[in-house]
Amino acid sequence: MYQVRFCGFGGEGVVKAADIMGKAAVRAGKWAHSLPLFGTEMRGAPVKAFLRMDEQPIKLKCYIYRPDAVVVTSPVLLSTDALAGVPLDGHVILNWRPGAAWTGAEPRYQLHVLDALDIALRTIGKPIINIALVGALVRVTGSLTLEVLEEVIGEEFSPELASKNIRALHEGYESVARW
Repeated sequence: MYQVRFCGFGGEGVVKAADIMGKAAVRAGKWAHSLPLFGTEMRGAPVKAFLRMDEQPIKLKCYIYRPDAVVVTSPVLLSTDALAGVPLDGHVILNWRPGAAWTGAEPRYQLHVLDALDIALRTIGKPIINIALVGALVRVTGSLTLEVLEEVIGEEFSPELASKNIRALHEGYESVARW
């Protein structure tokens, strides 16, 4: 079973990212389910979403405490429990501005960074960074193909917005780099 935790703030699309990836996994012939976790429903509040994918039916229906990968929308979240339980061989995908100094301890996991905000502003025109981060996650983990994600994105959004999100998906895929 492959488990992903998405950590962000309300309005950045982490719940939608987990949902889209789950739908894409099912379309690819896998079993999947996603689960959101948020308090008061307001833009800017901390949000988590969980995604499980497997080749077999998934019976586990709880939060993810030992994720294979974590997607983090802001370095601010690194001071929270966003990275709790990430194993040494786990992947962390982080929205990170180029040239920003790393102020924490040396990462003990595989850290991958991209400027998802820049990608979102250029491709979508709004600071909704989820699909660029999904592209990065897929590149790093090989968990799904871009083609199946494109199909789901095409169904989830209007044609114009789908086109913009598919561009963000590809740019996220191409621009992610190992820290």
